[in-house]
Amino acid sequence: TLSRLLHQVTKEREETREVQALFETLTDREWDILRHLANGRRNEDVATMLYISPQTVHTHVRNLLGKLRVHSKLEAVALAVRHRKIEV
Repeated sequence: TLSRLLHQVTKEREETREVQALFETLTDREWDILRHLANGRRNEDVATMLYISPQTVHTHVRNLLGKLRVHSKLEAVALAVRHRKIEV
């Protein structure tokens, strides 16, 4: 029915706004790391490329997962791709 369709569209828009707000909390460094993860790089490789320690990369990954409310690097990348924040 039309009312069900309108409800679904409204719900999807609200979810999009909520996800947008989550992405706005990421720091520039967390964005850098998310982009590297989207390119399939391991934490150790990211650390070398960004001249930081693997532990620092791990901390940034943990923080960005928490901010995006996801449980894995794959989920974070998938969310970013789905919402057109990054391309793979």
